[in-house]
Amino acid sequence: MQLTSESVAFIAVVLFACSGGVTGNGNPGGSAGSESQGGSSGGGANTTGGTRASTGGTRASGGTNGSGGESTAGTAGSGGAGGAGTGGTATGGAAGGAGTGGTLSTPVGTPTFVAVGYGGVRVRSTDLGKTWTDSQRLGGGGDDQYLLRAVAYGNGVFVAAGWQIHTSPDGKTWTARTNPNKQWLGGVKYGNGKFGAAGGYGYSAYSIDGLVWMAGQGRGTDAARGVSFGNGMWTANADSGSWWQSTNGQTWLNIGGGHNGQVVWCATQFRNASDCNLPIAKNDGSTAFGKATYVTVSDRNIERSTDDGKTWTKVFTASDGLEDVAFGYAP
Repeated sequence: MQLTSESVAFIAVVLFACSGGVTGNGNPGGSAGSESQGGSSGGGANTTGGTRASTGGTRASGGTNGSGGESTAGTAGSGGAGGAGTGGTATGGAAGGAGTGGTLSTPVGTPTFVAVGYGGVRVRSTDLGKTWTDSQRLGGGGDDQYLLRAVAYGNGVFVAAGWQIHTSPDGKTWTARTNPNKQWLGGVKYGNGKFGAAGGYGYSAYSIDGLVWMAGQGRGTDAARGVSFGNGMWTANADSGSWWQSTNGQTWLNIGGGHNGQVVWCATQFRNASDCNLPIAKNDGSTAFGKATYVTVSDRNIERSTDDGKTWTKVFTASDGLEDVAFGYAP
């Protein structure tokens, strides 16, 4: 069959279009592939979506007049959306973070200060040291079996210690506990999930819940008049001038002498209270802090400060001399 010049021209145009030409294999096809690939990456770290985008790019190069490119862009877009749903950080991240660091560790209850001392006196404040109520005594009044030398709070319990050990959930209702070694305790602090205490004639004791107490390892015959806690360890100051340290409240190590007075945790290290210029060291460390308020005891007097120890106001006079004060939460 003989072809006319018009027929030849028509066939040439058709062949040119079918080969993909500029329209099917050029920039528009390539652009569709690139946009699909970027959409997949935007949906999160999803390698499947990325692969689909690449496949879409290949299909675009084979498309006719860009129709294949449009089809591929639709497929790649579906893959990208699936990737975003699976790998989206909002599903796991924010909710997990809130659950981990949240309010479970935040103390609940009424902020409460409790002070103890001679005659087994105990008195509390539930308005950040402004007023003091529920004063009660055990008896006596001297350096005797009724003297409560120290008080601490932890695990929802106030612990008052001397020759006797008494506990209270709120600083008002108290229960006597068994002192395992029938020796006085000079200091007690809560840390590392337990109470650690040290006292007369090398005696030490510890308790997980504050209710049941066990005797710790002896410290020779060195009597301890106070205990502080910081940096994961207890430090007790003894009559010999030595400091004794423990990381578990059970075994104690003599770390050297030459000290005097009470030991306190002074910001970043243990120091003699007399050498620490922080409010927590006032009155030889017989001071507690909570809710932006410092409370300190001396003789029968209780003072408070709300300006970081710059000024102190006397707020209460107890029936007996006071030895220690602690801050905690009453139900």
